[in-house]
Amino acid sequence: MEKRASYLERFELPVFILLLFMPDFVFLPSLVLFVIYWLYDYIKNHKFKWSFLWLFLAYAFVIAVNANNTQGIITVVYVFMLYVMITHFRRIMTPSRYNLMQYHITVASIINFFFNFVNMNPEWAKPVTDILDTIIARGHLPQFRDGYYRAYSTFDNPNLYAFILLLVLLIIFNQIELQIAFKRYKEAAFYMGAFMINSYALLLTQTRSILLALALGIIIILVAQERWTQLKLLVFIGSLVAIFILVNPDLFPRFMELENHAPIRYHIWDDAIAQIRVNPFFGEGFFTYALHFNYSDAHNIFLDTLINFGLFGSIIGGAYLIEIVYRYTRDAHPLDMPLALGILSATLVYSIFDIAIYAVQTSILLALVFIIPIRQTPGPNITKEIVDAHHEKL
Repeated sequence: MEKRASYLERFELPVFILLLFMPDFVFLPSLVLFVIYWLYDYIKNHKFKWSFLWLFLAYAFVIAVNANNTQGIITVVYVFMLYVMITHFRRIMTPSRYNLMQYHITVASIINFFFNFVNMNPEWAKPVTDILDTIIARGHLPQFRDGYYRAYSTFDNPNLYAFILLLVLLIIFNQIELQIAFKRYKEAAFYMGAFMINSYALLLTQTRSILLALALGIIIILVAQERWTQLKLLVFIGSLVAIFILVNPDLFPRFMELENHAPIRYHIWDDAIAQIRVNPFFGEGFFTYALHFNYSDAHNIFLDTLINFGLFGSIIGGAYLIEIVYRYTRDAHPLDMPLALGILSATLVYSIFDIAIYAVQTSILLALVFIIPIRQTPGPNITKEIVDAHHEKL
């Protein structure tokens, strides 16, 4: 039984990551099976520990029930599922497995890239996708809109795909830095190729604010690693890319329409502020904005938090975030902190303009990245041990 469990733990995470990048009609049914197993493991191995998360979920559930907010109630259940997943993988996560997970995410993203060129809504899968639409309101966007192409691969819209690519690109960039630092040039070349493929996919999404988030995430990683020469070089390359986009507007039509699209965002934010003034202290649970307006959220994580949970709920949620940050700063090895800081910064910046973390795949991938293993033996030697173990498995 122990040997069978070890095999399951070894292959579970790679298989789950591969499925995460598959179409909805493949991933979502398989997710149900994973959740059943995670719940079994949670009941069997986990002991209750106090956390501000429990207070936050109880608060979010009560206000959603009070407002008859069905989507808010379902989201509370989903967040608990995320916690069960995180608890399960944290129990089996090791430093080498965490680095290997980044490799599996990279490979899965390359496979996923080719789904941009096939139909992700085949007729034979329509009965399944119709059922999913009634439950979680996926709302696929057409690939052609306003005269230009926007890629979204297996995800529900281009903005979600762009956020997935943001996480993937920061993971790959972190791995490039690791491989070069330890003179693993073949592995570094592989990650550089993956970076170019996913960068091209990011441009195909035609998502503008994601580029700002990506630039900030890379800068944070380099600053945390004290790579000043590389930082100067990348700032120079980034400037050239920005100039190329500006002098070739025909290649990036949506980038040139910011003036036309900005009033839509301002209108959404004005509606959110008006609703916050109506109920400033309590909110009505997740997706309160969707109860009153035509969009699913306020397209700004700070406004959306206030409209969903009010001042009291936002304070509880903030206390939980402080709890998480304290745990990471206490337990995480410095090797993992640059990636965590880069992804956190990039996510917050992108969430000023859009909220991608409410989707299933995006929230799961973000949670996986932050399951940083506890390193019991900090010191200069552990870094090389981790990288060596990683490449032995590769």
